[in-house]
Amino acid sequence: MAAAGHALELALACYRAPPRLAQAAQRPLPDDLLVLLRLAAGDEALAQECAAAAHENAGTVVDAAVFFVQQVLFAPGTDSYRALGVNPDAPDARIKEHYRWLVRWLHPDRNPDEWDAIYADRVNRAWQDLRHPDRRTAYDLSLADGPNRAPVVGAASAAKPFANSFAAEAATTKAAAPAPGRNSAEHPPPPQRTGPPPP
Repeated sequence: MAAAGHALELALACYRAPPRLAQAAQRPLPDDLLVLLRLAAGDEALAQECAAAAHENAGTVVDAAVFFVQQVLFAPGTDSYRALGVNPDAPDARIKEHYRWLVRWLHPDRNPDEWDAIYADRVNRAWQDLRHPDRRTAYDLSLADGPNRAPVVGAASAAKPFANSFAAEAATTKAAAPAPGRNSAEHPPPPQRTGPPPP
């Protein structure tokens, strides 16, 4: 598996420029999205490999993966395929593998950021829709009768999706914060106060 594949490039691009999320939400998911799920789930060896390939630090790579998954897979209105990080033509084995990594990341007993566990219910519901061929066929028919996928975000709101939920606010804050010691055009240092404090 190539460490710095299309999914990671896309996640880093959206992390650096959140308005790109709107475009990413309208396109099929990259076939190598499993890399992002493994990064989110804490695969440290993969994080180091991806960081080296992308010429980034491991923390930025992981933050970009988490940001992309939260904003594109878990956005309101996404269908069960997208919630599991697959396209509708995905083989059953890929769906199962994605589910396994998502649960590893989101399980409350393993997740240090407990607010991420709010997504676990969505992932479990998606798995119930797709885990057996009969259920998947019924789910596909329900999509054909009335698709429930909605656009993820509009360009104007891409920088602050899910503004009404604590988890989304935390995700945006965490993703927007620069990694320690990293100052760049995308993440400039905070302004320094000079002179006496205001009266």
